[in-house]
Amino acid sequence: MAEDQPEWLKLFCAAAPAEDVAKAWKEGLTEEGRKEAEADPPTARARLRRLIVDSEAPEVRRDADNGWKYTGAILRAADAVLGIPPPKPRGYAFGKGPAASGSGAPAVSRRVAEGDGRPGSLGLFWSDYGGAINIEQLKALGVTRRLNVAAEAVGKLTIDES
Repeated sequence: MAEDQPEWLKLFCAAAPAEDVAKAWKEGLTEEGRKEAEADPPTARARLRRLIVDSEAPEVRRDADNGWKYTGAILRAADAVLGIPPPKPRGYAFGKGPAASGSGAPAVSRRVAEGDGRPGSLGLFWSDYGGAINIEQLKALGVTRRLNVAAEAVGKLTIDES
């Protein structure tokens, strides 16, 4: 059965470096497959992923049991081989990151989504416990209602504070 496997799958089963597996996969494409991969790299990558996931090779099944870590490395290598740029980190709403939280962090709230105060609008703030109980600051920010969704706040806020 191993003789019937494509070269890239043999390399996969031998735990070769991910880059070698990706290169062998691309080199093993037919002429038509190479043209399709050049025209639509994300679809070619998705097809490689499907080939791996559908394989019954014991090495692939072991990788599945291990959270597809090796497959993930191969797909990232395939991205490089196909010229797909790595994903860009996503920023936070309005270009602001979350407020620091935890012991020693400043007790401030950071706006992550605008709300204009009209009925039906919703502004979102990110804060730690200290920011969540700073009533004066919340009022100054125009906060009229508060929903606390944080593990660190559970059991800490009293009825009067919420």
